[in-house]
Amino acid sequence: MPGTPTCNWQANGPFLYAYLLVPQATPGTHTYSAKFNGDTNYPPSASSPMTTRVYDGTTTTLTADATTVAYGTSITLTAILDSNVTQGPAIGQAVSFTFNNNPITGTVT
Repeated sequence: MPGTPTCNWQANGPFLYAYLLVPQATPGTHTYSAKFNGDTNYPPSASSPMTTRVYDGTTTTLTADATTVAYGTSITLTAILDSNVTQGPAIGQAVSFTFNNNPITGTVT
């Protein structure tokens, strides 16, 4: 795996722990383990495998019922969230709309 592990001492003990941020860019199940080859002071060791599952494949489509709007009139924005993941968690029902990072108020159903 690319990257450099980071090592830190445990706050309340004489243990050193290492971590490595692992980007998971592909959907599916990924299994990882860590291995220390040993050195002149410490014997080799290996971790137990750890498995993660990455859910990917969600798309969002936004449409407006008008593209030319007079000041002060209303438009309806429709967002469609879809996923091609068959075993992923349910998509939540919380949707918010923003413009220039500011929330747009109104009814969301």
